Amino acid sequence: MGLNKKNKDIITNNGWNEIYYNDGEGSIKARFFKKNGKMEGIVKFYYESEQLKTEANFKNDKAEGIGKGYYESGQLKEESNFKNGKLEGIGKTYYESGQLKSEANYKNGKKEDIGKTYYESGQLKSEANYKNGKLEGIGKGYYESGQLKEEANYKNGKLEGIGKGYYESGQLKEEANYKNGKLEGIGKGYYESGQLKEEANYKNGKKDDIGKTYYESGQLKSEANYKNGKAKGRLKIYFESGQLGREANYKNGKKEDIGKTYFESGQLGREANYKNGKKDDIGKTYYESGQLKSEANYKNGKEEGIVKMYYESGQLEFEGNYKNGKILSKKFWDEDGNEKN
Repeated sequence: MGLNKKNKDIITNNGWNEIYYNDGEGSIKARFFKKNGKMEGIVKFYYESEQLKTEANFKNDKAEGIGKGYYESGQLKEESNFKNGKLEGIGKTYYESGQLKSEANYKNGKKEDIGKTYYESGQLKSEANYKNGKLEGIGKGYYESGQLKEEANYKNGKLEGIGKGYYESGQLKEEANYKNGKLEGIGKGYYESGQLKEEANYKNGKKDDIGKTYYESGQLKSEANYKNGKAKGRLKIYFESGQLGREANYKNGKKEDIGKTYFESGQLGREANYKNGKKDDIGKTYYESGQLKSEANYKNGKEEGIVKMYYESGQLEFEGNYKNGKILSKKFWDEDGNEKN
């Protein structure tokens, strides 16, 4: 059937059925036989190019025996066995190159026993065990080099116990404990050098209690307290030298009260008040010399009222009047104090 030929869908409860693309203007889309209203025998679907897309045998309106799917190039894409309409036995998928992509065993329509995936190079990508369609036991993932990438235990389809991830070098990257599919207890991440990168406690899948991150040198980078997955209390971030770089208070995961940032010299660089995660009231910034750089009033996170900016000499550089974050009027001065037009 050509693309330029006017076709008419054939729909019948007894005999051959044909369906075409574009309301009959296009090529054949599907061809199948019906007996007493039920599909019987070979059922085929096609790409719009007329290339075979899928084919399967049906018995009493249910797939039975081998079913196959194809790339538009004609290359085999997948093949599976059906019994009474459900997958049964080995099912396989392929890359368009012909290389095996995945294989799994099915029982009564659900994955059972070992399932595997592969890189197009043929290298094993993952392997896992299934029971009644759900992951059960140890599951593993691999780099294309063959090096173990991750491993975890499953129970009734959910992560249970220790799970680990690895760098391609083989060095441990992360480790965490799971309970009923959720993070529980201490979770840790590592640099490829083996140095601790981060650690946090989890409860029911959410961060709870102290969480810390580290520089690769081992110096503390940040520390914060969490409750039910949200930051609570004081958050501190440090320069690798150990000097405090930022501190803020959190309530229910949002910034609250005074937040400050510092230069590595220890000099205050910025300070602002927050309410429900948004700037509120006076906010100021400073040069590293300690000289005031800017000052502004905020309301609900937006500038409100007078905003001023200064040269490091202390001379006023800019003054603007704002309402709801939008500027109403503004003035500029040069470093000698002369107003600019």
